[in-house]
Amino acid sequence: MNSHQSRFLTPFDPKLLPHRFADILIIGGGLAGMRAALEADSNLHVIIVTKDEVTESNSHYAQGGIAGVLDPGDRFESHVQDTMIAGASLCHEEVVSNVVKQAPQRIRELIKLGTQFDLQDGDLTLGKEGGHSFNRIVHALGDATGREVMRAVIAKIRERDNITLLADHFTLDLISHPDDGSTSDECRGAIIANESGRKTMVWSKQTILCTGGAGQCYRDSTNPKVATGDGHAMAIRAGVKVRDMEFMQFHPTVLYIAGSSRSLITEALRGEGAYLVDKNGFRFMGDYDQRLELAPRDVVSKSIVKQMEKTQHSCVYLDLSHLSGEFMKQRFPGIARSCREFGLDITIDRIPVRPGAHYMIGGLVVDARGATSMPRLWAAGEVTSTGLHGANRLASNSLLEGLVYGAEAGKHAGDAAAAESDLFRAFPVSNEGISHSEDPRLDLDDIKSSLKSLMWRNVGVQRGSQGLQEALATVKMWQKYVLSRQFDDSRGWELQNLLTVSLVIIVSAIDRCESRGVHLRLDFPDSDDKNWLKHVCFQKAQTFYEPI
Repeated sequence: MNSHQSRFLTPFDPKLLPHRFADILIIGGGLAGMRAALEADSNLHVIIVTKDEVTESNSHYAQGGIAGVLDPGDRFESHVQDTMIAGASLCHEEVVSNVVKQAPQRIRELIKLGTQFDLQDGDLTLGKEGGHSFNRIVHALGDATGREVMRAVIAKIRERDNITLLADHFTLDLISHPDDGSTSDECRGAIIANESGRKTMVWSKQTILCTGGAGQCYRDSTNPKVATGDGHAMAIRAGVKVRDMEFMQFHPTVLYIAGSSRSLITEALRGEGAYLVDKNGFRFMGDYDQRLELAPRDVVSKSIVKQMEKTQHSCVYLDLSHLSGEFMKQRFPGIARSCREFGLDITIDRIPVRPGAHYMIGGLVVDARGATSMPRLWAAGEVTSTGLHGANRLASNSLLEGLVYGAEAGKHAGDAAAAESDLFRAFPVSNEGISHSEDPRLDLDDIKSSLKSLMWRNVGVQRGSQGLQEALATVKMWQKYVLSRQFDDSRGWELQNLLTVSLVIIVSAIDRCESRGVHLRLDFPDSDDKNWLKHVCFQKAQTFYEPI
């Protein structure tokens, strides 16, 4: 499929590059990556590579919280059932059960690390979000849970002498090579580049990929600029198995101010009683689902799009005017502040919202330990497909998944690294590359902007065969001109990664001829359990299917 792309983004000669060595290399500095580093034995040398500042990750911007059965009246079975229902029959029940049962322990670990969750009368304040049948969401700073969690975790990381943080380094590609006597590649580390483009080969006994999502494939997105699908793309180039890439979750409520950047309006707002109304002030969710504003995200997103079409208006609105203004400002200080920048008072003004790309459900296939299809390569967090989310992620299960699988990957990768000899071997891996081109006609920013608009228009909340085929042809055309070139900085590398990931999303969406969860095909509006209760997988330029 990606016939124009080579195995590596850039040329390199190991003889001319500096080399670093680590027991464990962790690529990505979100919650999953940091939790993995903390789990590894303190005698192991761990290197964490982040593309931007350490704080710049999807985890940092998470507003809602972490789901867990912490109230005596709640039950694991209820959390499992809620997750399974939201996942539209594509979840792996044993995975869901394992993650849910670990939730209380993992949350208590964060508290021990110094995370200050919101309390009421000395007990954890538990919120409720869409798809949950019980109040089970712990949160911090009202609507800045991710920021507080990451503050505490990063502080602990900085206390560990065995952990080296390399911020502002772009990870170009995984290093892979067959082991002695083997025909299949094993991961041996990665090639990274600093801000000036100087490359380094980092050799590691074990590598953990925790690069987050790919929301920047879309025009409207809650994701920070760093979420360009780098981990997905480098895994695809290396031949690692990915699946469920058609399932991009669109958050129903993203602040919509024409001409401004998009920002998330947490689901917890609706959990506290906010209404969704259209331009006429009509509370419309009752026309679509009996669960009203607290239906799962895929249902709410689809309902909003339909109501926007019905009213021929660019957005809908969150209405809080019937709620206690003082309480809502205290509960959601970040949202109140963001809205105030646009002259909106959340206590009296309706908040304009519409869906935006939020969470990549698909990714590298991992087992319960976090192991991928490539030996010596592990993964955790949004870059993975664990079987937890199915076809639609239940609110506040994402940070939980990062905690659980970060800990599992860190432990098992650490055990594997500790069992290996300290005698590193540099394998004969190189890339002569292709001719470098500085074609002035190639406007990278224009292609990126056009790609994001194309994906939003044709591969967004609603999809159809004609639009998907148009997107496929267009992305293939861009790949022809972009993937065949070499670039010296992250602008070009990120665009190449976005094009690589977008194509797999499109191909997977074309293949799944039904509607399920966040994947809504206008030409196949119904779910088809007989033919499509299975995963769409991609590996080495081929798509294939696996049962759940």
